[in-house]
Amino acid sequence: MKKCRKFKLWFLFVFALLAFGACKKNDMNVTKITLDHEMALSVLNDTISVKDMLGMMDSTTNNWLRVRNDSIFVFYNVSVNNVLNGSDFMSSLGDVDFNTAAEFELPDIPQLPVPSTPISETIDLPEFASLPFSFEGVAVSEIRLSSGTFSLDFSLEPAVPAIKEITLSTDNIVLGDGSPLTVSISPSNGASNCSFDLSGAMIAPDNEGNISLSGSISFEYDPSVGLDGGLCVFSLSGSFCNMGVDLLSAEISRPVDSTFNEVIDIDFGINGIDGHLFLPSPKIDISYCNTFGVGATCRVNELYFIQSATGQNTNLLSDDNIEVSVLPTDGAVVNNTINGLAEEIDALGAYSKLVFSGEVAMNTVDGTVSMEKSDKIDIAADVELPFRLEADGVSYSHTLDMNIEGDINDEYPIDEVDLFFDFNNQIPLNISFQAYLQKEDAIIDSLFDAGASIEYGLTNTMKVVVNTDKLNNLLDCDKMLIRFNVSTESISSDPVQFRESDYICVRLRMLAKVTEIDLNDFE
Repeated sequence: MKKCRKFKLWFLFVFALLAFGACKKNDMNVTKITLDHEMALSVLNDTISVKDMLGMMDSTTNNWLRVRNDSIFVFYNVSVNNVLNGSDFMSSLGDVDFNTAAEFELPDIPQLPVPSTPISETIDLPEFASLPFSFEGVAVSEIRLSSGTFSLDFSLEPAVPAIKEITLSTDNIVLGDGSPLTVSISPSNGASNCSFDLSGAMIAPDNEGNISLSGSISFEYDPSVGLDGGLCVFSLSGSFCNMGVDLLSAEISRPVDSTFNEVIDIDFGINGIDGHLFLPSPKIDISYCNTFGVGATCRVNELYFIQSATGQNTNLLSDDNIEVSVLPTDGAVVNNTINGLAEEIDALGAYSKLVFSGEVAMNTVDGTVSMEKSDKIDIAADVELPFRLEADGVSYSHTLDMNIEGDINDEYPIDEVDLFFDFNNQIPLNISFQAYLQKEDAIIDSLFDAGASIEYGLTNTMKVVVNTDKLNNLLDCDKMLIRFNVSTESISSDPVQFRESDYICVRLRMLAKVTEIDLNDFE
């Protein structure tokens, strides 16, 4: 009420000043002016661009609207890090178990006829035994460990007390200090066990995939007694276990793959609008980073929006799945625009989630593949929907509460107010609208006699005659219903592109017809 009254007083005060300007000083005691005059005022002259409109949107909307090279588009990114990584593959290798036996001959040594001190001798066995070292589907050329244990159980048959020590050594296992693995065994009672820390070790099996062991047998005998030799069987069992692998070079014949399913929360969709509003020609970029040094294939099985109200899916893919070649990138990120997409997306869907799922599989390679624990493949989908609209029968309604009291014509003798709306529309939409005055949910009047139309690329002028009846209805209404209709059909047969620089100029002019002003009303 106060704001409305101030406007009325300001409006009439302008007329009073103009009237006073035509009076002489000795006429300043005039309290009532009668005139037959029209006064024109420019009330509003402003330009609002699409950029300005974007700036007025809330932070939620700004999350999905982007501007690039003046063009507006909807943008979402969904990323999946470490879809495939060396650490997971290496931890899946498991332990390497072995169970083998070696044979060697102890010599027969005859008794000496005279007493003598005990004699120690050593027998070298250059090809003593082999321990297999491979994983299912993985033929290892070289492996570097951050941790691990070599456990060994052994037995000697028959138990020969004369054997004091069995030494095993291999050049296929180099410890962290640079020395080859050497195991010294004292087979007391014919059987024993031991374990060795493999932290920092490098294991490089031979061409047959084995750890080759050379050995030596140290024994002692009394010459006065001699030594009964013969065949000895040395049994070896154990494992390479709890291995933390940092580097692996191998021929891999088993699948190296992984699946992904990423769901992100979004807020997209224009609410409160009826009709058909579509964003055509979505663009999807699959970006990836592949540090493995060998290519892979990414299969995108699902990429879709979920509507918040219905839970229905709006698929961004036209094909069942899309394959993307994931080449080695040496740590760089590579973009790959994909085809096989939906032709258009309903902009009125009110979407709450974006789902991105699929699988990544390393390509089969003839020969050795090298990978490190830190190697990985990251996958991301950039969903871009150019803000190019196809609008057909799109309507929007909004209701404003009105609370204006009094009858302006009873207070101030305004015969008529003509409002002139000038629109220069450079936004590629044809817009028509009407404002209805409501009282107790019933329409009692409209602002425009035949509605208003704002055509694209033209300057449109609309006149509203606010006479006494319309003014009193405006004062008497409790609500104003504003209804917009938007269309692109007559602008272009193709979708229209919205740009940040698009604008609309709005000018409001007033022409008031006043016959009498009582200056006492301004006291």
